[in-house]
Amino acid sequence: SYLRAVHQIQSEVHFLCSSTFRGALRMSSSLPTSEAVGVAIGLHGQLKEAETISEQILQDKNLILEYQKRMAANRELLSKYRRDEDFRDKLYYLYLGGFFVKLPGAQIQSIVKKDQDRLKEWIELARRQVKNGLRKLEQIRPSERPKGVVDLLLKESKQVQS
Repeated sequence: SYLRAVHQIQSEVHFLCSSTFRGALRMSSSLPTSEAVGVAIGLHGQLKEAETISEQILQDKNLILEYQKRMAANRELLSKYRRDEDFRDKLYYLYLGGFFVKLPGAQIQSIVKKDQDRLKEWIELARRQVKNGLRKLEQIRPSERPKGVVDLLLKESKQVQS
C-alpha cells in the first residue's frame, strides 16, 4: 500500500511541478511580486525534492524485488543440493557474472550461502532507505501545502480534467 502512496505522491509532484510558479503567482495576488516569486521558488524546490525522493524510493523498492528473486533462486539451488546425496563430490558449472566456472558442489554451496547473507544485508539496507525516504516525503507531502495552494491546485486540476 505504501508503494501505491508513493506512486500517487509522484504523480501529484509531476502535476504540481508544472503549475507551481503559475499557481503561486496567481494565488498570491495580494502579496508583492517579490514575495510571490519567493513563495513559488520555495514550493518548486520542495516539489523537486519530493520527486527526487519518490524516485529513489521506487528504485530501492525495485532493488528489493530483484534481491528477493535472486534469494529465491539461491534457495532453490541449495534445496536441490540438499536432496542430492552425492553433490559434494560432483563438479557443477556456476555462472559468476559473465563467465561459467566448474566447481565442486561443496564450494558452490559455500558461495551461494555467502551470496544469501550478502543479499539479506542489501535488502535490509534498501528497506531502511525506503523508510527514511518515506519519512522525508511525509514531511513535504504536497497535500499538506498551505490552504491557498491546495485550493488553487484542486481548481486547476478540475479545469484540466474537464
